[in-house]
Amino acid sequence: MNPKSFPLFSHLLVFILGIHLSFETRPLLILLDYLFTLGLILYFSYHPPWFRRNLIIAPCFLALGFVIGTVDHALPTNHYSQSLSIRQENTFEFELVQHLRPTKIHERYYIKLKKCNDTKTRGLLLLLLAKDSLQPPLDYAKQWKVSGKITPLMPPSNPGQFDYAKYLKTLGIYHQLKGNVPPIPMNNKPSNILLQSKAIALEAIEGSPLKLPTKQLLHTLLLGERTMLNRESLQEYAQAGLAHLLAISGLHIGLLMLLFRWFLQPLRHLPKGQVFHHIGVIGLLWLYAFFVGGSPSVIRAVSLFSALQIGWLFDRKLPTTYLVLLSMAILLFVSPRLILHLGFQLSYLAVFGILFISPIFQVKFNSTPLRWFWNLTVVSLAAQIAVAPLTIYHFNQFPGMFLLSNWVVLPLIGSFLYLGFGSLIWLLFAPLPKEIIYLLDECVEQLNFFVQWINQQEAFLFSNIFINLPSLLLLYMLLVGFLLWRYSRNHQWVYWNGIVFIGLIYFLLIKDYQKKNALWLAHDFGTSILVEQQGDQIRFHSKTTIDEKSYVVQHYQKYFGLKKVVFRPLKNTYKLRNKYLYIIDGDWILKTEKMKPPYILLHNNPKFNLARYVENSPPELVLIDGSNSPYFIQQWKETLQRKKIPFHITGEKGAYSFNLESVE
Repeated sequence: MNPKSFPLFSHLLVFILGIHLSFETRPLLILLDYLFTLGLILYFSYHPPWFRRNLIIAPCFLALGFVIGTVDHALPTNHYSQSLSIRQENTFEFELVQHLRPTKIHERYYIKLKKCNDTKTRGLLLLLLAKDSLQPPLDYAKQWKVSGKITPLMPPSNPGQFDYAKYLKTLGIYHQLKGNVPPIPMNNKPSNILLQSKAIALEAIEGSPLKLPTKQLLHTLLLGERTMLNRESLQEYAQAGLAHLLAISGLHIGLLMLLFRWFLQPLRHLPKGQVFHHIGVIGLLWLYAFFVGGSPSVIRAVSLFSALQIGWLFDRKLPTTYLVLLSMAILLFVSPRLILHLGFQLSYLAVFGILFISPIFQVKFNSTPLRWFWNLTVVSLAAQIAVAPLTIYHFNQFPGMFLLSNWVVLPLIGSFLYLGFGSLIWLLFAPLPKEIIYLLDECVEQLNFFVQWINQQEAFLFSNIFINLPSLLLLYMLLVGFLLWRYSRNHQWVYWNGIVFIGLIYFLLIKDYQKKNALWLAHDFGTSILVEQQGDQIRFHSKTTIDEKSYVVQHYQKYFGLKKVVFRPLKNTYKLRNKYLYIIDGDWILKTEKMKPPYILLHNNPKFNLARYVENSPPELVLIDGSNSPYFIQQWKETLQRKKIPFHITGEKGAYSFNLESVE
């Protein structure tokens, strides 16, 4: 495809950049947005005659994207936050949006508010309910009422940890609601009939005699419900390079489109049947998209295949790249926040990788099986190349056996999906035959066995790979520069790639030797951990046993971008430049009462009179971490507030950084 032959091509790119600019706060990415926009305008305006209109039109598209993104930030007048006081008891009526994977102590749901204190309102919340083995999960087919307090979303406890609060804000969720008692079902049903239908489908699968792993996979692949899958299963699929199978995306929607086209084939025999056939396929695709929850990957895939259907309907053979970019711009026009979703970013990166990278590896074969096998290999390789930098940046690992996984699983997944959809429809009317039950259970058992075998090949799973934001951007600049050289054969791009490569080497290798020293008090339940960075290694000081599999260790490895870790016992005294940090526990209370340390850390519920201590030896800062019980933390908090002594509770504010250069 020649972009210059499509006048909207540059406008769509600039429009998307404008939306991204409205959400971006990092100076480096803001600067890159402006530079990339300027480069696009100059490139397309350089070629006369009519492309020069880009000098006027393109900035208008940039402004349009920026305005749309900015307007999306504003909350409606009937949003709950406009009238409610935070941390006060309220009564809410709501319907379920999504049941999330539970934590150790909470069941979690995304909910859509209908009323608050009998007043109509709107907005999304994260609902947290105490786990109760006697309380079944909430039903999608009902509306519910619950009383509780709205509280702000909790920030990450440690640097390098996934910022769940930031992610929820991209979904339009700004607060969490902790229910005091289990919700009460209402008589009225949800206004969304698709939620009722989804509840019926979930109940049909759950009530079937299928094995638990089969139910879990059907929930995930057919209905977009990954709640039943435990973290271990998700991790196994990710490490096998098959995480994309567990998110309904282009592969699933493409197979469904073929199924719908076959199912609606009789419509072609009617007058204007061609039109009815295409409209029917598009309608069924969008119906399914909202039925499974409308995730970014689903919406992206359905919008793309809808564009293809419309092109076929009007006999217009527009380039796929143009249709993909058009679908992306339309989705962002309707919901600008999608640009912040990792799933949305990965989906489009994979598609662009298939469109631009796979042709480089194409080879013509006379043998049909060999040609089919090579196409599968090329598509898998191209998609993985496109998404690899971003997945490594976020997840710090790369599945080395992704090709083998795709060779084995992708040829069979279509048959399994068709069998699964047929079984689900059958379950809605009658019990499944024993033969179908056996076939489904056996397919899932063999699939899980293969995934587990892949995970046992640990030498091919490359973990603890750390790249920072500049390195991520340079990797994609290098990839784009290579593709531009490959398709244009303009040797100026060789110089560009050389400059980018030198910058990449600097950030990946040389900059590692310029690591500064730092000290953090980490947050972890039941223990105290001091995290010290010394050059190219991280030292963890703790009185309990921790190892490299600990989440705290992994978070700080990601934050510092270092692999080498050392574990040491926690001492009671640390010298930080010209100041001291004392860890107060049962053995050191009397000793520290005779000193005046600037920093004290309360460890493991020390039983002493804090009020008297701070009066005699007022410290600069009192640190309270996760090794202490909530009762003592609350008592100390009230005492320190009353005495006006500065304090930091890691359970509320997250880990504490001392920002000091040396530790003894």
